[in-house]
Amino acid sequence: MVSLRHSLRELMDEHGTRGKLLNALQHTAKREIQLGPRTPVDRIEAEVGMALDLIKNAMQLNAVPVVIKLVRCDGRCSRIVYPARGSTTSAGARRAATFVSVLKTVHTRMRSRQTATVRDVFYGNVELYGRQQVVVDWLVALEQCFGVEKSVFRILAAQKGLVHVPVPLEVEGQELKGVGLIPYVSDSSCVSCKQWDAVEAVIVVEKEAVFHRLTRAAAYCSNKIIITGKGYPDQLTRVFLYRLLASAPRNVAVRAIADSDPYGIDIVLKYCGASPAPGMQRFDYGGIFIRDLIDAGVCANPVTEGCTLQDMSLREWKMAQKMLIALCNEGERGYLSNSGAASIRRELQWQLLSFKKGEMNAIM
Repeated sequence: MVSLRHSLRELMDEHGTRGKLLNALQHTAKREIQLGPRTPVDRIEAEVGMALDLIKNAMQLNAVPVVIKLVRCDGRCSRIVYPARGSTTSAGARRAATFVSVLKTVHTRMRSRQTATVRDVFYGNVELYGRQQVVVDWLVALEQCFGVEKSVFRILAAQKGLVHVPVPLEVEGQELKGVGLIPYVSDSSCVSCKQWDAVEAVIVVEKEAVFHRLTRAAAYCSNKIIITGKGYPDQLTRVFLYRLLASAPRNVAVRAIADSDPYGIDIVLKYCGASPAPGMQRFDYGGIFIRDLIDAGVCANPVTEGCTLQDMSLREWKMAQKMLIALCNEGERGYLSNSGAASIRRELQWQLLSFKKGEMNAIM
């Protein structure tokens, strides 16, 4: 049976007052679609596919407005409305188009089991997205909606970190050795090594320049796995480090080398930020130490050679104070060991007392 819309005469007959008629004219049917919260991982692909079908039917076949609700795990809700009304009609249409495009890409990647980077998605439709951050923002919204990481969507951030491996390392069935980009891994990836007895330590360094200097020193790097996230580490670098630590024997030391300033220590804490399995708190802080620079005046350690002392800014001093207070409180410290936490607390105290910071210059 075909249902025809009411004519204006019929509406006027049914609604005797001007107010009732206005309400009737403004009322239009709409399709409401909700995504999240906390959809089981094995149901995400089906739910995304169903949402795309409903959006297509509403827009193309039924010509009714669409309201898409993204309900996050914390209860917050975002709404995408198409068509948008008012002065933001153009911006609203673009917002809806970018969301549907990202959602369609997610569904395509999950269905085909093919992995892409955020950059690949952006360059797939530069004219629509305009900025790569638009893609990132929608992926973050979907992560918060489903309670998963974007790797579940088969979309990853571009490889940023570097790793030096002196012995063959098995990562998802592929061999890794020498210097290269951090490989793509997930929380369930298998990282293994048959020659752990030849590895003395896993060293995490803050700066890429220091990483290259250490990897060129054959005597230093011959028995060490060296990792850098080139400053603040991305998710891929951290996940690779965690999977590596899960495989490494207890006798393999894990140390971080960073600038002796609040930002350097904050970077170290970012590496330790996950919630590890019991017994995995083995991350130590290896410097540089401001007290050694003050006492010695000259950097004798090849790792800290080229360091200079500088005055801290008030903002850095307050940042160090907040980190010290947080570390003094009992709480989750991720992979950071007790000795590592003590070293960082002591280092922060030295920085606060001396109002100095030690920074490694770019060394090539």
